[in-house]
Amino acid sequence: MKFAIVAALTGAALASVSGLPAMASPDAPVIALANAYYGNTWRHQMVEAFEASAKEAKAAGQIADYIVMNGDGSVAQQNSQIAELILKKVDVLAVDAASETAVNGIIEKACKAGIIVISFDSVASAPCNYQLNFDFKGYKAAQAEAVFKMLGGKGNVIQVRGVKGSAPDNDMFKAQQSVLAKYPDMHRRRRLLARPVAAQGRQGAQADDHAGGNRRCQQPQGLRQAAGRSDHQPELFAGLGQAEPAQQVRQAV
Repeated sequence: MKFAIVAALTGAALASVSGLPAMASPDAPVIALANAYYGNTWRHQMVEAFEASAKEAKAAGQIADYIVMNGDGSVAQQNSQIAELILKKVDVLAVDAASETAVNGIIEKACKAGIIVISFDSVASAPCNYQLNFDFKGYKAAQAEAVFKMLGGKGNVIQVRGVKGSAPDNDMFKAQQSVLAKYPDMHRRRRLLARPVAAQGRQGAQADDHAGGNRRCQQPQGLRQAAGRSDHQPELFAGLGQAEPAQQVRQAV
């Protein structure tokens, strides 16, 4: 589903440009991707899919050029990168946002500069930007229901979150919590605030977030440590969001 979103992105941008004759280059626009985070497998695949579509569009004369900027996951860096793209006078900007709200200010500046902004995957809520979204709540709720039913409505779970601050993570967390509330015999043993780095996660690094059972970790080593040594090993709660495949974590736990 996400690959379909990425594949449609360039086409959506071009369609938007064609309806705005005031743009600097409506016939062959310059498009840009501002990707807030580049640290997991899916983000790499997303950028590769964007670049492949953009190369095809450029070869066909549909766009003049394209720019890709990848961030470190922070709002500050994405704000800086989008500001740079505004100065470069791109025509269309695709944003995989670091935050649903914290990048709205710079997105509004881009809109005022005449740039068409389309946020996708981790969308921004700025009113001027188009949102190409996915039903993260519905799919995560269905997934949690399936996991709890397989466990017979009783058991211990570890809840693993995705990229902190992103709209998908917030939506998926709320959906999981709503389902968990319906199962009084399902107990969340620990919540992991994950930074799912594909290359580094196998090595594993974690730090206590604060007292009360929350930890920030990289998978799967962090999950091994989070699970601890118990007679009742917890089951994986509803997958990894935007992290590595769930099978690796099941093996780790």
